[in-house]
Amino acid sequence: MHIFNRLSNGMRTAALFKTLIWVTFSLGLQAAIAQVCAPPASLPNASASGIVNSYYANNGNLNVGATTLVLGAPRAASPALVVGDLLMVMQMQDASIITSNNNTYGNGTGAGTGSTSVGRSGLFEFVRVTSVAGTTIGFT
Repeated sequence: MHIFNRLSNGMRTAALFKTLIWVTFSLGLQAAIAQVCAPPASLPNASASGIVNSYYANNGNLNVGATTLVLGAPRAASPALVVGDLLMVMQMQDASIITSNNNTYGNGTGAGTGSTSVGRSGLFEFVRVTSVAGTTIGFT
C-alpha cells in the first residue's frame, strides 16, 4: 500500500498543501530569476577584451515605474547600446549628511565623515533594453 494512502485526511491535506506551496515557490523563483538574469544564449563564448562595462550618467530623475531613460554621454569609448542589452540602473546619490563646516560634518560624531542616512543610494536593478532612439532607451 502506498504511504500516501496510509495518511489520515488531515495529514494528506497537509502533505498536499506543502507540495502545492513548494511547486508554487519553485515556479515563482524560476520566473523571478528569468526576469533578472541574462539568458544563456546572450552570454559570449569568447574571453572578454577591450571595454567590457560602460558607464552612462542619467540626464535627470528616473521616476518609479519609468520604462524609458535618457542617457548622458558615455564615460569612455563605448559600443552603442542595442536591443537586448542587459543594463544595471543604480541610484548613486541620496545620502543625508550634516553640512556644518566643522568636525560634525557628515554623521555628526565629530570625525568629519559618514552620513546620517544612506537613503536609497546603492539600490539597483537590472533592466533589458527594448528600444534605442538616439540617447533615449526603453527597457523592461
